[in-house]
Amino acid sequence: KIFHSIIPKILKKIDPERPYWQSSPFGNDDDPNSFNSGNTHQWKIWSMWIDYKEVINDQSLFVTEFGFQGLANKDTFEKYLPGENRKIGDRIFEHHNKQVEGPERVLKFLSSHLPIKSEWDDFLYLTQLNQAFALKTCLEYWQTNGRTNGSIVWQINDCWPVTSWSLIDSDIQPKLAYYFVKNAFAPFLLYFKDDGSKIKVILLNQNKNKIKGRLRLTVISSVSGELIKDNSNKVNFDDNGVTEILSVLHKDLPPDGAWILTAVLYNELNEPVCRNYYLTKPWKHVTLMKAKIKLDVIHQDNESGILIESSVPVFFVDLYHTQITFSDRGFFILPGEQIELKTIGKQIELLKVEEIKIYSLNSYLH
Repeated sequence: KIFHSIIPKILKKIDPERPYWQSSPFGNDDDPNSFNSGNTHQWKIWSMWIDYKEVINDQSLFVTEFGFQGLANKDTFEKYLPGENRKIGDRIFEHHNKQVEGPERVLKFLSSHLPIKSEWDDFLYLTQLNQAFALKTCLEYWQTNGRTNGSIVWQINDCWPVTSWSLIDSDIQPKLAYYFVKNAFAPFLLYFKDDGSKIKVILLNQNKNKIKGRLRLTVISSVSGELIKDNSNKVNFDDNGVTEILSVLHKDLPPDGAWILTAVLYNELNEPVCRNYYLTKPWKHVTLMKAKIKLDVIHQDNESGILIESSVPVFFVDLYHTQITFSDRGFFILPGEQIELKTIGKQIELLKVEEIKIYSLNSYLH
């Protein structure tokens, strides 16, 4: 009564031109979570045990709440969680998840997409990566389905070290999902549309900047992890909107879905603008090559940075150092690329490569 009757009457009297939304979710239908009007809260995914790949069945007009859990960052958790409690199923560790059957959901959805590893550092990386996959999958679908007008992620941050839906942990350190969400909301988004016979590579340009450069499209074997096709095409986009760049026929790809597509858009200076990947199999059923990553420390203008290269395709690279936050996490690297990361926060004068631990999905799938 307060929201649907009392407040509207007061507002109509004192400020009749002020828009008022009575609740959330809310619409014109009997079901406040209806796809036909108003806004929705999408909690079938995660809370009702529905996997994030099923987001394609969602026809919301505007999603004002959805999320997916991932662990806090390593340093944040380890400040408060003793070594003997850093393991799957531990009572104290599970106490740091305040959803009923939250830990069970973490394991269930992890097992659907990625290998399960019980070693603490591996479990942290893989569960954070799965949270990132979930949010990326949902956001890209809602951005590009032609029906949904927007989406809001639950939640941005945390007040204690915990496994939760947050993008930033309680020590104000971004989780892997933060960077995937940042890319999904970036001005330029590459995405793929698959109709079963061909796969379209499409650019969503949400600002007025023109893009002139090239699109690099690669095909990687999901059986061996080898790069089997590598082509570049010149591109020139004059305005914003949706542009189909090219398409790939299924018959021209390895049979049985044994492939991974990657697309990287570069500007005229050969700087990467945006990138994405597409495959039809879960990552746990993919074989990748053993990572061959080269790191070089660079010092410029009293700041340190890292140059990263690899002679083989490497997916979802994550660098870890106890005193450093890096400017990006969870990206893929292709042969011939050189990716530069900046260090955020405290600068270390004598940063050494051997002090940096490298995570990638290749380490678990070769």
